[in-house]
Amino acid sequence: TEEGPDLGSNSFFRLERPAILLVADAPLDPYETGTVWHLLDVLHDYPVTLVRRSQLERMDLSRYNALVLPTAWGQAYGKGLVDKVRDWVRGGGHLVCLGNAAEWAIREGVVSTIREREDQKADAESPAADSADKSASAEENGSMRRPFAAAADDKALERIRGAIFQTEVDLTHPLAYGIGTARLPVFVESEFFLEPSSDPYQTPLIFTDAPLLSGYASTKNLQRMTGAAAAAVEPIGSGAVILFGHSPTFRAYWRGTEKLLLNALLFGGQMRP
Repeated sequence: TEEGPDLGSNSFFRLERPAILLVADAPLDPYETGTVWHLLDVLHDYPVTLVRRSQLERMDLSRYNALVLPTAWGQAYGKGLVDKVRDWVRGGGHLVCLGNAAEWAIREGVVSTIREREDQKADAESPAADSADKSASAEENGSMRRPFAAAADDKALERIRGAIFQTEVDLTHPLAYGIGTARLPVFVESEFFLEPSSDPYQTPLIFTDAPLLSGYASTKNLQRMTGAAAAAVEPIGSGAVILFGHSPTFRAYWRGTEKLLLNALLFGGQMRP
């Protein structure tokens, strides 16, 4: 060709048609499960197989090359899945973990290059640091008193229950295929954040230094979010595990990040440099 990659070169990949398995039923979040199903079945008229969580450990995964684990209400995913899922990914499967399913994958060692972001201390040189020193010291010593009735409101102020944040996108990563801008707003509804991958090529989506675009987040959560990964990838064998700290299909309302999930299902085999 006169420009661009030559036909037949290794710039081209043969894609395998996704055979998608979606875990459903209690105690999985029905909202998230429903929106993933809606994206595939209704918006794209693409077949997806639903399976009960209780059936997953004993079923044959070899018929499928893409598996979506949605957020769960409680501990839905156990240790019994770890070896089964890792072997399946190593053979070419694409495992997509949403919300606390990503937390499970980290905790149980399904992935090794990605971990959860822990609480971060405020920058000692920030303008608010000096004024906060006395309050922090008083709180550590147990001398800061608060009304009993304020406990619930104080707790609520440390939660994220729906706000919009800015991310930077690695447009060269397969997860970002088809996205045309290096900034992508995401909708976040939890306080779970990922550290960037220890593999420098596998953090395709990262929160900016001033991430809040709309809504509320406490100073503590903004500190934890700054520079955190919104999505991270770990290739294993011929497949890959893709972790999302947020819901890319939130209630079929936040459309801008749906493409990330579709790319995760389609391009898992191409997610290594």
